[in-house]
Amino acid sequence: MGFMEWLGLEKRYEEKRYNGRGVKIFLYIKPLIAKDKDLILQLLHDSLSNYFTGISIDIHDQDIQSNTTIIKVYAPYAKFSVPLKSPIPFYSNFIRDYIKYVINNLYPRNYQLTGFQIGLLFRMSPPEIEGLSFPMPSDSEWSSGIPTFEQIKKESD
Repeated sequence: MGFMEWLGLEKRYEEKRYNGRGVKIFLYIKPLIAKDKDLILQLLHDSLSNYFTGISIDIHDQDIQSNTTIIKVYAPYAKFSVPLKSPIPFYSNFIRDYIKYVINNLYPRNYQLTGFQIGLLFRMSPPEIEGLSFPMPSDSEWSSGIPTFEQIKKESD
């Protein structure tokens, strides 16, 4: 077998990869964040900076009645690629690791993560180029493949 034939076989076995998608995450934290605000926002930012660019993290809302702070994490540009065959398991592992990180870093500061919401981003500007990012999964595909807060919390205990 010649080199060109061998090269052709190798190309067939390469796994196709797509650019990752950005994420938007809402973190629900008790009690209200006051004195450690800047430190917590910096910790959350630093933990994502290896994976995303253009990260914006801010306090979205503070509900005094429920004693909860809602932090919005917006990370629009992924620095990684995902395998075509398994983008949802890839994000599932990422989310599991990120939420465990958040839980473990809030606890010593006397804060508690009580829940989260996460979604993938479809980029409007600059517009996405078809075929570079993996297709958006349906809501049912996404929700069935992503771990719940209760599952992650149980693993962290």
